[in-house]
Amino acid sequence: MPITGESLRSFPLLQGLSQSELEALACAAQECHYRARAVIFQAGEACTHLHLVRSGQVQLYQAGPAKLHILALLGAGDVLDAIPLLDDGPHIVTARAATPVVLYTIALAEAQRLLARSPALRLALLHLVAGQLRQYATQVNDLAFKQVSARLAGVLLAYARPNGVVVPGGGRRGRRLSKKDLAALVGTAREVVVRALKRLEQQGLIAQRPEGIVVLDRAGLERIHQAG
Repeated sequence: MPITGESLRSFPLLQGLSQSELEALACAAQECHYRARAVIFQAGEACTHLHLVRSGQVQLYQAGPAKLHILALLGAGDVLDAIPLLDDGPHIVTARAATPVVLYTIALAEAQRLLARSPALRLALLHLVAGQLRQYATQVNDLAFKQVSARLAGVLLAYARPNGVVVPGGGRRGRRLSKKDLAALVGTAREVVVRALKRLEQQGLIAQRPEGIVVLDRAGLERIHQAG
């Protein structure tokens, strides 16, 4: 299916663009498909494209010699690591498909030309990057100062849909979060997460059901997250 200006308008980052700008961007965009677990780009690599998630789930993570820490799970409408568009630096995270993924990609030079011409796009990108940096700063603070239960409560709140079911991609439709995903988001071992989930369930804050983890008491989880 060809990429159109209307299909690009569904991305929050691009909603401030004019129809002519969207059509020009659509002409420069390409559709790319990735299998589950395929690496899209790696931390430290030069940024060559703006990556927009059309469908599927993508992990953004950093990995050490023996540990992987997921910074975000993204879904349809999200942008993968937009920071290099502003500073011409390399990617600061690795992006990997958690499910089959369809991306719209736009060459870096073309995306930066549009940024130079469009104040609305520059402002939207600055808001996006500021939000990502705040999220990463919160994660650093939580890892440094909060107990596992508090970090887990924060992750469950961040990924809970309005009906309470916890899924990746900021509450969008998608697969449920696995215990391995949760452990990588919280920054601990899977076994530790399993025990922490059991404690939250015993307190009546969550339920573990076939459709996934369900948040029953948001206020209670927020108290645990804030208390640390």
